[in-house]
Amino acid sequence: MCASTHVQAATNYRFDDDEDFIAEAESWPAWHNVVQKGLQEERELLECVADESVCPAFLKGARVVDERGRTLDRRNQLKLVNRFVNRHKRTRRDRQRAVSEISGETVVMQWSTLFEFLRVGGDCDDFATAKYQLLRALGFKEDELRVVVVWFRDRREYHALVAVNHPPTSSSLLDIDNRIYRHRPHQYRFIYA
Repeated sequence: MCASTHVQAATNYRFDDDEDFIAEAESWPAWHNVVQKGLQEERELLECVADESVCPAFLKGARVVDERGRTLDRRNQLKLVNRFVNRHKRTRRDRQRAVSEISGETVVMQWSTLFEFLRVGGDCDDFATAKYQLLRALGFKEDELRVVVVWFRDRREYHALVAVNHPPTSSSLLDIDNRIYRHRPHQYRFIYA
């Protein structure tokens, strides 16, 4: 589900806010394609976890995260995934650009899967999708996770991070600075998820 969350007064990402619903995720081809490829990769990661001999070198770290993560509580799983992903290379390699039907602005349309990210690094949206996919592999449900796009006021640019739902009323934001925020940092304005 993609939702616009223009309410600046909110301090937490709300998973149940359908008031500003834009469209189903399938309406966002770049994201939908990453999710579909991610489902295939999830199966390959599970095979790698089950049998290290079939695990390619670039996946060995993710394999360890999956093995160790399964013994941890949710809070420590978030920390483990956040730190593992955040240690990878940051790039500004987005190549595909398109005009948004919603805003008319030129927007970046390149999203990487976990496997693509582990091979070459990425920018903030790639970090977010890698965390999303690793958390899904650890058993987090789809409706507990969102990739959230925010306007980063300090840098005057869009930024992506992962929101994790903690029912009934709280959520966490996993960012590229290894912090796990319980409340929206003041410099971020939620745009959509």
